[in-house]
Amino acid sequence: MDEIEQKTSWTKGDILECIEQGKLSLCASISESQMAAGKSSKGRDTIHAVFSYDGVVRLSEDISRRFSRFDKSQSVKNVQVLQPDRITRWGEPEDHFGAIPNSQLAIIRKTPVYDSPFFAFTKVTLGYSALDMIKGFAAQMESLKNKKSIEPNAFLDHNPKSLDTGYITIGLSQLRIDLQEIENLTKNVEVIPNSETKIGKRTDIGIITNPIEQIIVRILLENRELKADKIWVLMRKDVNSEGARRYDIDSVIDSMTSDRLYWFGKGINTENELSYDTFRKNTVYKVKKHLRKVEKT
Repeated sequence: MDEIEQKTSWTKGDILECIEQGKLSLCASISESQMAAGKSSKGRDTIHAVFSYDGVVRLSEDISRRFSRFDKSQSVKNVQVLQPDRITRWGEPEDHFGAIPNSQLAIIRKTPVYDSPFFAFTKVTLGYSALDMIKGFAAQMESLKNKKSIEPNAFLDHNPKSLDTGYITIGLSQLRIDLQEIENLTKNVEVIPNSETKIGKRTDIGIITNPIEQIIVRILLENRELKADKIWVLMRKDVNSEGARRYDIDSVIDSMTSDRLYWFGKGINTENELSYDTFRKNTVYKVKKHLRKVEKT
């Protein structure tokens, strides 16, 4: 953060303002040995694999604002891993913890290592389940009732067996700024070369910060006549392609079906859901209206 004025035309104040407005998220350099690929959806945490990581992650809007407002270390649970090539020891939870009789997490098995940015929990741990804690507490109360001397946690199983997510602490010295994200903000929205539209070569098409709308813009700048159904198909093919994504360049879409889209954007803590009906009636309409307005200026 302190070097931003040396490397760009932006001031520290500019950066803090963008963070406050939700246009920019901070990154951080971390080194952790028990991270997990996964997400939170509908009140349930799901993981795909456990791994070690020594690289840069992107923080959520909420955590970024906390850093900018309070200027102190923060506890972080969810991040976006930006350098998959820095991953080691990718494997099943049992490869890291041994037998796991109980898990607070839904586990999806045999997931290959990602080759593009993805969302992850900063820490998974093997501890005591809620049931273990309740049983231990009840046993302690019964012992006290009988006026017996007991040791703290004496009635807990000494072999923790419940897998759950946890937090890590990220300090100010670990914070980083993604210069590519600043460049994208400067350009507002990436413009694809050789477009035949009237606005194809313009770089001042207005600030669009919603990640899904940005993807739609990239598609429409190639072909302004596309209807919502064709745009949806292109996005779904892009998401399901094995190589680098052409339109979803920031890998914000987690998955797509024929009628649902699940994405994270910068709000890492909560998954967003978009129906095709809303996409067709509202999202695409909004983007096309915005582009028509720009064409007239």
